[in-house]
Amino acid sequence: MGSPPGQALRRRRPVRRAELRRQGQWPGVPRSRVAEAGEDQARAGGIVRHRLGQGGWVGGRARLGDGRRPRETGRALTIEPASAVEAVIRRRRMTRSFDPTPLDQGLVADLLDLARRAPSAGYSQGVHFLALTGDAVPAFWRITGGADWFDAGITAAPVLVLPLADPDAYTSRYSEGDKAGHGLEVAANWEVPFWITDAAMAAQNLLLLAEERGLGALYFGIFRNARLALDEFGVPPHVLQVGAVALGYRAAADVPSGSATTRARRPRRDVVHHQRW
Repeated sequence: MGSPPGQALRRRRPVRRAELRRQGQWPGVPRSRVAEAGEDQARAGGIVRHRLGQGGWVGGRARLGDGRRPRETGRALTIEPASAVEAVIRRRRMTRSFDPTPLDQGLVADLLDLARRAPSAGYSQGVHFLALTGDAVPAFWRITGGADWFDAGITAAPVLVLPLADPDAYTSRYSEGDKAGHGLEVAANWEVPFWITDAAMAAQNLLLLAEERGLGALYFGIFRNARLALDEFGVPPHVLQVGAVALGYRAAADVPSGSATTRARRPRRDVVHHQRW
């Protein structure tokens, strides 16, 4: 028999005039109800309000919106303010002088848990983090000759995080039925070793998260005795290091330094190419 007429009517959505006008123009393309309301408000001579998404702050952290911007309709629109993500990207810089004050272990665990949520080829999940604190930090610098490479402000960082890449996780994943047949079960056949790129993306996550939490961070390469250091901390022989990230509070004496202060950023037109180089 179906639903009683009263219930069916209550479930009906009122049809807007703007929607009726478009039915012949845009068949099968759903419209945002926010956009519909904007058209109705404009026709009535009212102020058109464009919602900025669910941005703001929750529990001391930036809450990101859905990333959608108002549809361009030919009318003048209010420019949205920079998102929290954009603001962090723009202000992130390398720290070269750390306060030795230890970081809360819960904070470090939270940062690493979030940083690992990076792209993973085939969802192989072969990226690991090795976090060093306490006596392990000076041991790392001793093995890798850090005092010869870096100033004391850098080696004062209370936490070192080594992003590590496990090629076997990827070759194993790409030998499974849904990925087999392309030869990628052999590491040498990967033109680009995605275990390295995935680890690098996770490291970038960590740098941005540190900035967002008000911490300093420095990504650096391990150029001396890297394998000896990995062996010292029990890393399996087949697992590769992808540099390291020093974490800690910025020292009061820390100022922008490094090559970015002496070399200009290349213009976008020099590095962004459309259609062809």
